[in-house]
Amino acid sequence: MMEDFKAQNEGDNTQAEIEGATGPEPNGGPETETGYEFVHKQLKNVGKKARYRGGFKLHEGSQKYRRMSWAVADYGLRHGINLLRKTGGTTSHLMMPLPAGEFLSIADTLAYKHNKNLPSVSLIDTSKTAQFLTCYANERYGEGSKFWMLTLPAGNGRCGLNELHDAVGEAFKQLKILTEVLSDAEHGWIDILYAQLETPYREGDRTFYPHFHIILETSSEDQIAKEINELLVGYAAGLSLMWSSVSLKPVSKEKFSAVAYYCTKPSQTAFQLAEADHPAEFEEYISRVSKRRMTRSMGGFQRYKSTADRNGQKPGRVYGKGDVSTLKLVDKETRRQDGPKNLPDNSNGATEVEGTDALGGLGAEERICDQHDESHERVEEANVFCGVSTPAPAPGDRLISYSVVKNFRPSEFRKRNRCSGQFNYDEANGEALTAWENNTGQEYSLKKFLEPFAEELARTLEGGNVPYYTITLSLGIKEALAEIMAERKPKDPEFRDPKSEPQNIVESYSVLSRLWEKAKVAVMKIHRSLFGADQRL
Repeated sequence: MMEDFKAQNEGDNTQAEIEGATGPEPNGGPETETGYEFVHKQLKNVGKKARYRGGFKLHEGSQKYRRMSWAVADYGLRHGINLLRKTGGTTSHLMMPLPAGEFLSIADTLAYKHNKNLPSVSLIDTSKTAQFLTCYANERYGEGSKFWMLTLPAGNGRCGLNELHDAVGEAFKQLKILTEVLSDAEHGWIDILYAQLETPYREGDRTFYPHFHIILETSSEDQIAKEINELLVGYAAGLSLMWSSVSLKPVSKEKFSAVAYYCTKPSQTAFQLAEADHPAEFEEYISRVSKRRMTRSMGGFQRYKSTADRNGQKPGRVYGKGDVSTLKLVDKETRRQDGPKNLPDNSNGATEVEGTDALGGLGAEERICDQHDESHERVEEANVFCGVSTPAPAPGDRLISYSVVKNFRPSEFRKRNRCSGQFNYDEANGEALTAWENNTGQEYSLKKFLEPFAEELARTLEGGNVPYYTITLSLGIKEALAEIMAERKPKDPEFRDPKSEPQNIVESYSVLSRLWEKAKVAVMKIHRSLFGADQRL
């Protein structure tokens, strides 16, 4: 289950545990072998080999979380709760690299606020936390630490809406008690790194189930597992918790990233309330309960993260030879993107943002556009360039990236006198193309680029419009996709998919006739071999 969650949502999911990384490019070093200077430094990795394990923006996991956010926001609007940005403008992700003048845009249909009740938006923060945890663990495994995943109830069972607000506060008081209990270990040490409280909703009896997902770090003594269990037994007994609901599992280095993403996953409670169509519970939860903090970073991990923030560091992938990568802390990179020289002084040609990860295709760059909204009040402005995503593995085992654009309107793209947003997108896409050719050693081919995910893209487009996101293609992309799909059709005109039905009676009769003729020929051959050519059937 945890591995599936990670595959759907991690996006940049080449594993930190892949061994043998050699010669990673240091930050601030030469951008490519040719010495090309990248404005968007993270794009220098586009086209490098990287194992794809899910999380692509067209993946069903992406659709799932987009649908959840749309359902919550739509239900909120119908019941007096607005979770949309005041400045308007939806956010689009434009795939890169593509040929000049082409585009493939994936966009939410609503302009969401940065609100943790919207799962696809909440993934911004949860993914960052999961990556920080993974970086921390990667270092500590090498120093001999062990890690554990602990799941335990926060209270004596389910509770109703009236008790939920107080239950959240009581849960974190119990967490403090747990910290004190675990500190009494006689053999070695036990440290709580991260705790997240979840409150899933059950429609039938209108109750919530508060429970914790906790990540522990311990010393390496052989008896440490027994020590933890003994301390947990005493803790559960003291609070009258059901022992059968307590689960402690060791976490290997290979599985840690999946566990981190599972323990930090976005809350689905607001979506569950909207799906149940319980407006009173929905309004109370959004306006009151959900405003409480549901997570805690603690112990060594809290100190690690604080130090990284002070030093201007963030989790990042460092790519070596082949498809090998390592997740580690890297210096944050800010860039100043200057637009065309002939833009007026009050244009948006200069935008300074920090590159962010394109995790799961779920709006992981929404905050950039939120920040843009705060400083730019021109609501109707089209094609506002917000930045580029950190390259992530895609089908075909290569890294690709996305430009993040607010109010994407391809009808206003033009060859001359380009607006600043189009200029910036064209420049970023050009850098992605350069990196792709440098890292693959081949001239870029649109057909080869699309082939690994052509069927998924075609299937998504054939599914028709959905209310929560749209895909927009340029003419060149449509033609290339149609050519790929035409080439993949069966060559034999007599071949028929077993699932398909004859189109009409004439076609059905024609197929049966051909099959009957083939059968008669086969029977005649068998007869001649048995009785000779002069014997009649």
